[in-house]
Amino acid sequence: MKRIRKRLAIAFFLMIALTLVTSCGNEVDAADDAGYGQSQTTEITQSNDYTPSAAETEPPENIGLCQAQAFFIVFQELFDTSPGLNREIRYISVDLSETMIESWAELIRLLDEFCTERGFTLLLHNMNELEELGYIDEDDSGFFRYFSYGILITFRDVSQDYDIIEMRGMKWRSPTGAVGGRYTVVHRHGSWEFWEVMDGWIS
Repeated sequence: MKRIRKRLAIAFFLMIALTLVTSCGNEVDAADDAGYGQSQTTEITQSNDYTPSAAETEPPENIGLCQAQAFFIVFQELFDTSPGLNREIRYISVDLSETMIESWAELIRLLDEFCTERGFTLLLHNMNELEELGYIDEDDSGFFRYFSYGILITFRDVSQDYDIIEMRGMKWRSPTGAVGGRYTVVHRHGSWEFWEVMDGWIS
């Protein structure tokens, strides 16, 4: 009988010990789960607290002036590409007939300032007008035409928004002397930046 009581007592104490261990383990797991949940909530809160700057979300105050700056950036990019085409030129003609820019006057001011500083004369003619005015020459065959003393830069709208403008651009001096592509400029942090050129070509 004593042995039976002793065994029962040992079994009782073992059950109590096992219950305590299991309870402590659950508390540790619960604490870990609580900590993990708290960490996730903190990360989400930090992400939601981000507020874009006004320059990233609001259109510029003067859309027209900003568009002029965007087109001027692409003009400079075209002028600097294949600089050999600029050799011994006197004229730069810019064709804006296929653009919907709101402030032509501001863009023309920028272009004229650029040309004056470098000793060029700014023209605002397309190819047909240049031919009619005698700026475009041709060889004896009459098929090969070229701009002896100038380059023609043309723009054609692709898409326009207050913070991104895409356009087709070309610099032409002859059929075998021209470059172009699809140009993108973006408005970030209060100013326009050249972003990329796609479908670039050279002849």
